[in-house]
This record gives sequence, structure tokens and C-alpha cells, in this order.
Amino acid sequence: MYYVAFLRGINLGKRKVKMDELRKVLADLGYSGAETLIASGNVLLKSDKEPDVEALEKGMKAHFGFAIPTIIRSLEELQDMIASDPFNGEEHNDDQHLFVTFVAESIGDRLDGVQAEPGVFDLTRIDEDQFFFIGYRRDDGRYTQFGVDFEKLFRDLTITNRNWNTILRMVDKAAQKQESKT
Repeated sequence: MYYVAFLRGINLGKRKVKMDELRKVLADLGYSGAETLIASGNVLLKSDKEPDVEALEKGMKAHFGFAIPTIIRSLEELQDMIASDPFNGEEHNDDQHLFVTFVAESIGDRLDGVQAEPGVFDLTRIDEDQFFFIGYRRDDGRYTQFGVDFEKLFRDLTITNRNWNTILRMVDKAAQKQESKT
């Protein structure tokens, strides 16, 4: 079975992680054949059981010298998420980008009261451990600068944000690998 590990906060500032080195560390942790997609912490893992997040984090910290919070989703979970159309038919384009934020535990009531900012962002759906939003192109060209500080709302939990196109590419890559094995 395939899983995707979403690593938080790598290749920002001094937190440099080379992808070939990361793949070697993961192989040493029992995930030979791990594959990365772009250098922002998206790793495809093959395993008979769900990867042990704590063991992954511990092994990466021992090697790289800093904590790398990790969130795991199975290929099936990601495929179901995509099929559920969390953006209500909206598509990624030059004027709007689609994002998912994965949360390591239950979101609970942390997003209660968060309101869309017209022309800035729309929160399209909140699930138990992930939420989806559309960021609209701002005058400065950015899509994710808005008044809600999600980092502050989730300061006690691991979260990591991904562009929807990255999710689609990872799922496509995993599905192709899975199909080639059957």
C-alpha cells in the first residue's frame, strides 16, 4: 500500500534537507524506494502497514539535527478526498489557488468563527483533520496572505499546508506506481 508523508517546514531558512539524503534516511528507517516530489516535503512511501510517524520523526531528527513534523495520509484517503470535490467544482487557475491544510489531530472548534474574506480567501470545507481553502491572487501576487493566522489557531498541533496541484501530482504518482505493481 502507498502512503504520502507530508513533512512540515523543510527547506526554509536553515532547515535544509536534500531530497537524496532524505530518501537515504527513509531507506535506513525501512522505507526503501521512498520517492519525493518537489523539495518541499512530499514523500511517497510503500509499506504493508501505516508508517509510524513517531519513528519517522525521531529518525529524521537524529539525522538532520532538527524536528521535522510529519503527517501521513494513505493513497486511498487522498483519492477519496479528491473524489469528494472539497472545492465545490472550483479549479486552480491564475486568479485562484486551491489549498489543503492537513492537521495531525482533530480540528475540533479551532475554526469556529473563521469567516471568508471576499477577494482574499474562501474556506470551502472543514473535515475532522484537514481543511480546504481557495486563496485569491492579491495585488502583490500572493495567494495565502490573509487576516486569519492559522499557525496561531493550531500552535499546539502539527499542521502543514499544500497546494492542491501538489496533492494531485502525488496521488497520480502513487496511483501509477500501484497500478504498475498489479
